[in-house]
Amino acid sequence: MAPRRSQRRAPVVVDDDDEDDRSMDVDQEDQEGDGAGGGIDDISRRANQLVRLALFYEQKRMVLKRDEITKKVMTGSKSFAPVLKSAQDILSNTFGFELVELKNRNSEEATEELDEARKATGVKKKGASGAKSYIVRSKLNTAIIEAAHETDEAILEAEAEDAAPDDDDVTVDEDDTIPQYGSIIAPHEPGAAGALSVILALVLVSGRCIGDAELRSYLTKLRLSNIAFTSRSTTRSVPLDTYLQTLLRQGYLDRMSLADASKKGGAKAGKSKRVRADDGEGVVKYEWRWGSRAHAEIGEEGIAEFVAEFMIGPLDEEGEGGGRRQKEREKKVEKMVQGIGRAAGGGLAEFK
Repeated sequence: MAPRRSQRRAPVVVDDDDEDDRSMDVDQEDQEGDGAGGGIDDISRRANQLVRLALFYEQKRMVLKRDEITKKVMTGSKSFAPVLKSAQDILSNTFGFELVELKNRNSEEATEELDEARKATGVKKKGASGAKSYIVRSKLNTAIIEAAHETDEAILEAEAEDAAPDDDDVTVDEDDTIPQYGSIIAPHEPGAAGALSVILALVLVSGRCIGDAELRSYLTKLRLSNIAFTSRSTTRSVPLDTYLQTLLRQGYLDRMSLADASKKGGAKAGKSKRVRADDGEGVVKYEWRWGSRAHAEIGEEGIAEFVAEFMIGPLDEEGEGGGRRQKEREKKVEKMVQGIGRAAGGGLAEFK
């Protein structure tokens, strides 16, 4: 079971870090052929280049920074707003995607520290500044995506026929068999997606931050010392350390030394102050928090619903009073989501 609001594929470890990045570069001749531009044709061309760049970065699970857009798309032009709008239209109409600007963690912390001062002075709160970094996410209706993930017997039979070897004498190793789900959209690495959901849930119910040793202890008890991948991946499994570093690089998680967290003060640092910044031998300790991609792509409400539905379990469709039992289950889920919000230290952040 995956969080309802998480419509993205699970992050995977990229083995080819030295892969040639020439495909990221936009057409050099197009760049040299135009001056400052700003006309409709120029905006359209740059918008197409931005779409291509954004999709490439998303395929690599990398954050697209504004500086990279300026260098590869906006050279000789200052028409970023119309180019971005045109690119958004292309992504939406063609792929059902959208470019989302990630929030700046530093600006969020500064905003929290100034909340009381603003209330006292009556100064209106300005809009939160972004990190000038973007990711691509789906904007399709959740119901459509959930329906596309449901198993269909006809699709399952067709997949089984395609997977069957042409030669009856050929034996296929079970480990080499491509998973079959019988759905329009096949889950992408469900094991890694489940591990990500569990990690984000542990961070959330621990007050939105959790010590490194505590997190690793929980994951070891859940037998997540290694993260398994399907035969579709070039990597069958990776150690937990490698997976955490991948989540950190992709923006799903954020890590901070306890010394830095304590310096910031305030409610968020309360938990950090109860733990030493080192273990007495000079080894720095860390705490984990949600990264900006997790907030933009999954959301606290999505993870809370994932936990609640997992704990309560699926509805037993057999027996009488199905409608009544469905309503009772929904009430239980809602109540548990509220409890998760309290465990997180306050109301769950709205998914935007």
